[in-house]
Amino acid sequence: MKRALTTLLDDKFVIGAEVFLKSFLHFNPWFSDEFIILDNGISEANKKMLNSYYNGVKFKKINKKMYANVNMRRTHEKLQATYYTLEIFSLYDYDRITFIDMDVVVLDDIKPVFDCKDDIAGCKAYNAKEDRLANTINSGVFTINGDSLKRNVYNGLIRKAHRGYSMPDQKVINGFFADKIGYLNKRYNVEKRMQHSVKYEKVYEEAKILHYVATKPWEFDKPNAVEASFEKSEKIWMEWHNK
Repeated sequence: MKRALTTLLDDKFVIGAEVFLKSFLHFNPWFSDEFIILDNGISEANKKMLNSYYNGVKFKKINKKMYANVNMRRTHEKLQATYYTLEIFSLYDYDRITFIDMDVVVLDDIKPVFDCKDDIAGCKAYNAKEDRLANTINSGVFTINGDSLKRNVYNGLIRKAHRGYSMPDQKVINGFFADKIGYLNKRYNVEKRMQHSVKYEKVYEEAKILHYVATKPWEFDKPNAVEASFEKSEKIWMEWHNK
């Protein structure tokens, strides 16, 4: 079986990729697949640095012409690039693809995510206002298999993206696959907002992947600063950053 780990990356997120690689490789020494990075603007110096962490890194150019008809006006400027996550569905030569955002810290062995056999599967998204899990997946971590890695699927996702969404890749993927999505254990994608959950306190404490949605740990002016009310989560990221 030919499989790969993938992500979308630019120079602003490279610091996140460093932390991901440090933590992921520490807890997952079994990993030996290709790590395909969708290149949304990465300097040669940063490419060299990423290869120094793992020699299986490959960089793939994004076919941005495919997104020419997407209504970007419906999407916040900061999130527009996340449409390009859909490029992983064009990796037709692979049998299985696992996508992970680079604003995460890996805290345990996550091999079950890579071994998932569903056509597409991810963890249910967390709604902090209602302290509940949705019936849609958070697209920060998901795995796709064979039948979902086809040209007709890729083209269908791009057509659906034309409408434009507030949460681009997440809305498109959930809408396109609808009832076909399988669910991974929530511990494999725990949003930092779950730090304050009443219902899912144990899930947060047992997180295998901690996901820094919204403001990122590196987006602060002061060195080692943390986001108000999420200090516990932010400090975990800082500890790995400083290793």
